[in-house]
Amino acid sequence: MRAVCSSLCHIIDKIMISGWWLCVDRAVTIADLRFIRLPWTRVRSQLVPPPGLMHFFPPLTCLDLSLCEQLTSTGFSNLEPFLANLQELSLKGCRKLTDTCIMHVAPRLGFLMRVDFSDCIQLTDATMQYLACRCPLLTCITISNCKLMTDVSITCVAEYCPNVDYLDMASCEKMTDASISDLITNGVRFQHLNVTDCRRITSASIILVAHTCAQLRHLHISHCGKEELAGFDQTI
Repeated sequence: MRAVCSSLCHIIDKIMISGWWLCVDRAVTIADLRFIRLPWTRVRSQLVPPPGLMHFFPPLTCLDLSLCEQLTSTGFSNLEPFLANLQELSLKGCRKLTDTCIMHVAPRLGFLMRVDFSDCIQLTDATMQYLACRCPLLTCITISNCKLMTDVSITCVAEYCPNVDYLDMASCEKMTDASISDLITNGVRFQHLNVTDCRRITSASIILVAHTCAQLRHLHISHCGKEELAGFDQTI
């Protein structure tokens, strides 16, 4: 690995590591690395780049730590110096992460466009409140199964992130029609909306979306609003 990276570091654009313990050789300098994907990796909880690499490690544009279940808030916070240019962030299934660590790195995320917090079960409205007002370029937000989040999160998105056209809040059981109303009122126009298992979302919201979002391509409404959505296709 050391030999490969040393000879190819000037052309590396992406690195994908699956099934490894995260282990970075401090003698390797990856001067042009912009993209890290570590899905399903058993990441060491501290996730601290070795001192020999810190100086050369550039700002990332994409960071995918999906299903790195051992990653802690402390470990993720250690990446904060490298996130100034980040455009895509996936923390799907990182169940140990808390609001505190997201709030710690949020000031660095001014260029963020896509974020996936799905199944981050400890995150609350505080995360989205803090993130939305610092990430006005967001277009794609996934918070499915973040059961502690409420309409407050979406109200902040509606106010500060008018360019959002992809929203997945499946199984966010506390979301209501107020969320959809706030988004539409603030000019958000969806291409993709997933409110599966949001049982407080009623037909009124679905009709509102259908009437206002001309670019809508995917609408997922399975198990919403109980009988109120009878007659609607589950996925449009």
